[in-house]
Amino acid sequence: MKQRLADIGLWLLLLRWRDIWPIASVLIASVAGLLMALAIMPPPPHDDTDPPGERSGLHLYIDHRTGCHYLGRNATPRLDKDGKHICTG
Repeated sequence: MKQRLADIGLWLLLLRWRDIWPIASVLIASVAGLLMALAIMPPPPHDDTDPPGERSGLHLYIDHRTGCHYLGRNATPRLDKDGKHICTG
């Protein structure tokens, strides 16, 4: 009796897999494609906030209207050695 129930359970599992394998295969292919795309993405370009040969981790933003430089996403003004805001425009 237990063997028969195990066989029925295996059969139900196979039936479920037959019904979901198209969806599962699309999901697996999508994840694999995303991982491959992330693996071949070029690294971000270097800017003048980076030391030679490595990245500083800072993001440099330049206001295209004023030409003023900002660091990070919270718009911290980039200052020169005299403490003045760097604006190139």
